[in-house]
Formats: sequence, structure tokens, C-alpha cells
Amino acid sequence: VHLKRCIDSLTRCIHAEKTDLFVALDYPLKEEHWDGYEKIREYLKTVTGFKSLNIIERDVNFGASKNIRDARETIYQIYDRMILSEDDNEFSVNFLDYMNKCLEKFKNEHRVLAICGHARMVTIPSSYQANYYYGRGFSAWGYASWKDRMGKRDYGPEDLKAYIGQPELQRKLKYYHPELLLAVKRSIETEKIIYGDGARVLNMIRNEQFCVFPTISKVRNHGHDGTGIHSGAMKNSPFKKVLLDPNPIFEFMGTAIINDPMIEEILRRYRIPGNRFARSAKEFLRRN
Repeated sequence: VHLKRCIDSLTRCIHAEKTDLFVALDYPLKEEHWDGYEKIREYLKTVTGFKSLNIIERDVNFGASKNIRDARETIYQIYDRMILSEDDNEFSVNFLDYMNKCLEKFKNEHRVLAICGHARMVTIPSSYQANYYYGRGFSAWGYASWKDRMGKRDYGPEDLKAYIGQPELQRKLKYYHPELLLAVKRSIETEKIIYGDGARVLNMIRNEQFCVFPTISKVRNHGHDGTGIHSGAMKNSPFKKVLLDPNPIFEFMGTAIINDPMIEEILRRYRIPGNRFARSAKEFLRRN
């Protein structure tokens, strides 16, 4: 259901017929996965509406993280930029237009780490004149970036010790992402690695980089129904009720400012609904 919803929404996007679509299909891990796997294979045979459809089929189980990483490296051997999504996202009709225009606009602006399609669960005041903003945060729910831009992919315990051993980096991390600082300290204690979204935020803090977000979301996420690997189950998830931008095309309006005080204060107070570190982070701030 998730994959079909995801691809169906992409086919309705302007520029879908000019887009090369890659699907990384992992090999079943368990015997009970075979039925779903075969249904997906049969469904993919029916997909049309794109410039090309390219199925990356695994002959052994890679697992979600390796499957994504390997697909990303494969695609970057062909292209210098990419739009990436997991299969539980649904897109606005101007999602691809937004992504492609942002990829072109910011291609030489190395302070921009990625383009995110999810607006996050924040309210931008009507006085804000632009229809996009810069933020020191990352959302993998439909994003785009360039081959030369993503930086360090993971931080082991020694990397994390060195990171928070720099007072200015620790101060910024505590100010903008106290829940991530808490995760860093726990990872050092448990000798675990921080990768994915967390690593990208650490890169942003270190390198003074930002992601670009729309003020009206281009993505709705359906992954909190218990089927996702990391999101868990959330009753009446607000993420699947997000209003999508109804406009058929995306045009830049206004000029967003890096380090905009109003946007920074809104984002600094933002906590992802259901985030397991949010409550701990509040206590962490009180004690520190």
C-alpha cells in the first residue's frame, strides 16, 4: 500500500515523464516476507509515467540502511544530484518541480547541505515573506542533494568525543538540538554509532550548513503505522494529515535569510512529535 501510494503520487507530479525512477528492492529477510515481495515485484511491472524505471534487485538481504546506501552510491555513479525517498511518503503535485528548481538554484551554494520536502510541524507566521526557509535540521522524508555535499556519513564514539570536546560545537548543539546532544552522550557511553539524519545535523553544526525547507509541505508521511523500521506506531499520526501544497508548480517567492532570528527561534523550540528524546532533552536542559 505504501509503495503504491508513493509511486502513484510521483506519477502525478509535473516532470514525472522526464524523471528516471530507481527502486531499490531488497531481498526478503524471512520466509513470511516472500508474499509481500512477490506482490511488489508484480506491481512494479505495471508502473508507467516516468522517463525510465530502473529496479535494483538484491540477491541477498541488505537490510534497510545498506540497501539505501548502496542505491545512493550506484545512482551517484551516473548523476551528480539525486532526489531520494523511502516508500512511505506521499508527495504534492509540485514536489519534483520544487526539488529540481532548488537543486539548480543552490547547486553552487555549499552552505546548503540538502533540500527537504517536508515543512516540519511548525507554524510560519504570515508576516514571513518567502515560501522557503533555511534550517539547521534535516528531514529524510523526501530530500535532494548533490554528490559532493553530504559529508561525513557516521560518527563513532571517538568521533563524538572529539566533537563535543570542542566547546563551541557542544554549545551550538545544545542550543539548536539538545535531544541530539543527549543522543551523542548516550552513544559515547554505549559505544554506538550515530549515522543518517543525526550525522547530517552534526555536519551542519560543524560546517555552518543548512537545509532548505518549504513553508508549505511537499510531503506527507504514512510510516508511523507500525510498518516502519524506526518510526514505531503512533495513533492518529499528525504526519499523515499534513496538508500538501496544491499548486501545480513551484516558484520562489521572496528571499529567505540565513540565520533569520524569527525562523531560528521557531525551529529551536521545535520538537518532533513522538520523538523519544524530546522529554529527556527537556530534563537535560533543566539540569545543564
